[in-house]
Amino acid sequence: MCSLFRMEGKGVEIEVAVPGKNISISDVTIEVAPACHPAPGAKDAVGYIIKSGGHAIYFAGDTLLNQEVTDAVKKVSPDIMFVPVGNFKILWKKVVMDASDAAQMAVDVGPKVFVPMHYGFLKKGVKMDRFRQEFNF
Repeated sequence: MCSLFRMEGKGVEIEVAVPGKNISISDVTIEVAPACHPAPGAKDAVGYIIKSGGHAIYFAGDTLLNQEVTDAVKKVSPDIMFVPVGNFKILWKKVVMDASDAAQMAVDVGPKVFVPMHYGFLKKGVKMDRFRQEFNF
């Protein structure tokens, strides 16, 4: 289960993070976004969209390419996206998107800056060919 923490005074307020929930502090809003992470114990996986000063940053966490996730992120039109490319599998079933999926999400959402994460995290040689072709690097 994911949680949002809010420090206020001497206490800490804990809120369960569910898609659509927001927490705001001053001019910063953290919106909980949906995620699709079919790993054991991860049914409540979420991502986060951080908004401030007319800008938005999307942090995917662990997720698969999924229309619900893409639509929610596209609606916000983030300036920066952090998305996994590690292609992590459990019992031969993909539970985190690969570089090709990440490239597709970047094309669909259209951020100004795209940051691949989990590159080579669990195994070396993650195939970035589609990603490189899509973005010419």
